[in-house]
Amino acid sequence: KYNSVIDENPLSDKINPMKKISESVRQKIAESGMTQSQLSEASGVSQGRISEFLSGGTINSDNLDKIAAALFLKILQFRPKDS
Repeated sequence: KYNSVIDENPLSDKINPMKKISESVRQKIAESGMTQSQLSEASGVSQGRISEFLSGGTINSDNLDKIAAALFLKILQFRPKDS
């Protein structure tokens, strides 16, 4: 049922804010009707990196900004730290 302890934790969005961000981005992608490939072309971020992020991986702030701009989003908080 659950993939990890974090999934079971009701505070998981506070522990893992990237999960909430990726869910928001996934929703905006669906609303836009864009494919990951189209988003990649529009944002300049590789389709593989987008897929990894949407699957729960991390992403640096530059790539997140590019994706947000391509989707006309403004992400004001919970920006990830560059690794």
